[in-house]
Amino acid sequence: MPFPLGLVDLLKAALRLYRACPRPFLVISAIVAIPAGALDIATTLSSSRPQGDTGRTATQLLIQFVPALLLSTIGAVAATIAVMDHLAGSRPSLSRCFEPVGERFWPLVGTLAVIAVAVVGSVVAAVTLLPMALVLALVVLTVYLFVMWLFAPQAAVIERRGVRAALARSRELVAGAWLSVFAVFVVIQAITLLAEVALTSVARPAEALSNNGEVILIGSWNVIVMIVVEPFALIALGLLYLDRRVRRDGGWQAVPERESAEPPI
Repeated sequence: MPFPLGLVDLLKAALRLYRACPRPFLVISAIVAIPAGALDIATTLSSSRPQGDTGRTATQLLIQFVPALLLSTIGAVAATIAVMDHLAGSRPSLSRCFEPVGERFWPLVGTLAVIAVAVVGSVVAAVTLLPMALVLALVVLTVYLFVMWLFAPQAAVIERRGVRAALARSRELVAGAWLSVFAVFVVIQAITLLAEVALTSVARPAEALSNNGEVILIGSWNVIVMIVVEPFALIALGLLYLDRRVRRDGGWQAVPERESAEPPI
């Protein structure tokens, strides 16, 4: 695949790669979407019951947010490894995708914790502070930090860097191209969101179902839609990471083989 990639070329390449090798990305997407979707259904069913205070609701949202954030990050890193293997000419396997994540789990968690605290802290501060100028400044800061640290999880796992080094590496990859990276990320997410909205609107629960039945049916359909649609976003973001490495470093190296390799999926 010829790097560097423009926006249109990157989107086309992501679609071609998905069509050429769908199975590993569907498996990765399912590993992320099923537990996250089950937790979302459970949270929705619980929140439909009478609540004693807002603290319980906030706790439920936190319980839902943290695992979903960790799972989505693990999925993004695993999908990037699958993209690298495919481009290197080898078929991705489940162990090849997730073993590096397991080996680098705590640096990944530490990196993600720093990003979450900075981004979520800025959002909370923006919501609770009244001066509009300060709110806008915090919103801009939140978006800026999110994009600057977009590739930190990949740097922590694939490039085997510590927390501070991973954050610095992501800033290095984004430096001088913040607007470009932001624009590509927004386009990828917009396409994915539109596809998910179009597919989720197909689900129409039967009138005989109870409220809980509707929640379970719609939630299950949403999980299926995520499993099918999200691989495109994961592949595109993986290609964006590799594109930034090519532009910054002149190329990238494949993830080393491991002794206990699982058969390709």
